[in-house]
Amino acid sequence: MIAFDFLHDPRTVLLERLRAYRVPRRLATAAIALATVTVVVGVGWSVERSRALDAERSVRRLRVEDTALRARLAGEKLEAAEVSDLGALDGRLRAIASSGSRFRARMVALAKEMPRDVWLVSLTDDGGRLAVVGRTQRLASVATAMTRLSGKRFGWASLDHVARLERQGGALLEFSFSIGAR
Repeated sequence: MIAFDFLHDPRTVLLERLRAYRVPRRLATAAIALATVTVVVGVGWSVERSRALDAERSVRRLRVEDTALRARLAGEKLEAAEVSDLGALDGRLRAIASSGSRFRARMVALAKEMPRDVWLVSLTDDGGRLAVVGRTQRLASVATAMTRLSGKRFGWASLDHVARLERQGGALLEFSFSIGAR
């Protein structure tokens, strides 16, 4: 062990003590080669470790994106099913329109007066009263539909129920109202 007092010993004492511990000439080349290999391997390991950490971060980010995309896909499939149901309802309304009874004529008038962003889920005829259940994204659309219907082929419109439905794609309002015949 080399003992040296940096505050009191002169620099020459340190150099004399270090010369006493010199590496022999025939081992100097091997010592330099070992030191060089150690430095090269250390730098290579650092670079590879950095790349591995970047790859792990990328994998984590892609997993989060994958989860988000899977959730969106599930929501889109749900909306596609709702659109399919609405298409079936539209088909039924068109079939009603092609026949000629008074009830069917009322259904056609009802379909023509509905705003575009109001979807009808069910219709029930109770004699002189028509019960309508539907969905929309805006309460103003329900009010517009009721206003349009109360003055046309129908005598009155009365709101029965409104509820907010939470879904992945956003909130919808489910409503029901009654319409009286003239």
